Amino acid sequence: MIPEGNVIGVGIDAVDVDRFRVVLGRRRGFAERVFTAAERAEAAARHDPVPGLAAPRLIAGIITTPLLVGIANVAGCIAGLLAARATVGLGPDAFLFGARLFWHNWDLFYSLMKGLVFGFIIPLISVYMGFGTRGGAEGVGRATTTSVVFMIISVLVLDALFPPLFLN
Repeated sequence: MIPEGNVIGVGIDAVDVDRFRVVLGRRRGFAERVFTAAERAEAAARHDPVPGLAAPRLIAGIITTPLLVGIANVAGCIAGLLAARATVGLGPDAFLFGARLFWHNWDLFYSLMKGLVFGFIIPLISVYMGFGTRGGAEGVGRATTTSVVFMIISVLVLDALFPPLFLN
């Protein structure tokens, strides 16, 4: 759930910009600990630096998670080929024939679509919870635990919603 406030755009700056602005104003050392020198310099050059500080984390998740899913798909196919050869003596030609027989392009699209959604929701929750961190190291630990719990619940709920929405 995106809180009410100044949300600039979904997929680029889907964080509560006002909340982030308050954290930056309240905690002077926050930007030095979280952002690189180049990111701080870019933010200082902008009229409104807040939206650009969270966007790289969201974009990174949106790009890298589907890439990792694609790598996992390839690794799974190779592992299946090796397991079929080791357990039942199935040759590569027979394995690939069976794979082509049961292959649907939708399977690849479905897995990449899930990776894209998870790659958006995980950094979104991380960024949102990180901006509300208070109370030093104890607050960071509490925010991290809360963030992980929300991410796990979100991924489980979204994973349960995917089949009825996209496989019927």
